[in-house]
Amino acid sequence: MLRSVLLKRVVTGSAAALALAAAPCLATAASAVTPSEAAQTVTLDFSQDQPAGDTADGSFAEHGAVLDANGTTIGGAVMSCNDTSGQSGDVVYCTGMVSITGSGAIGFQVGSLVANDQGPASTEGIVTGGTGEYDGLTGAVHFTTVRDGVYTAQFVPATAG
Repeated sequence: MLRSVLLKRVVTGSAAALALAAAPCLATAASAVTPSEAAQTVTLDFSQDQPAGDTADGSFAEHGAVLDANGTTIGGAVMSCNDTSGQSGDVVYCTGMVSITGSGAIGFQVGSLVANDQGPASTEGIVTGGTGEYDGLTGAVHFTTVRDGVYTAQFVPATAG
C-alpha cells in the first residue's frame, strides 16, 4: 500500500488531537469545561513529508506544521506509524505529538483499517496526555482529510467523572 494513501487515511482520524493544542480554553485545566465548549480544530499539514512508496508490513514517520483557523503556523507535529497487512486489509496504527509554540504539547494515538487501498474519510483517536498548558489532558481526537497530506484535527477533552 502506498505510504501517502495510508497516511491520508490514518491522519484523517488523527487531526483532532492537534486541535486541542490550539484551544485557548484548554489552558485553564482548573475550570470545568464541557467537551462541546472545549472542542477546537487545527490543521495538520504533512504534505511536504509523506511516504513515497509501499508501506505494507512496515513503518513510516512524518513531521509537519500545525496551523490555526487562519492558516498561521502555530507549531509542529510528528507521527510514527506501523502498517500491518491482514486478511481484511491493512491496519495502520500511529502515535504522534502536536507541539504548540509557547504553550506545550499534546500526545495522541490513532488506528484505522485500510481495505482495498480505501481508508476512511475521517477517524477517531485518543489524547494520551499533554505538557505545559495541556498537562494532564486526556480525551478524544477526530481527524478529517482535507487533501492528500493535510488533515483537520478536532480535540475534545474528557469530562471529569
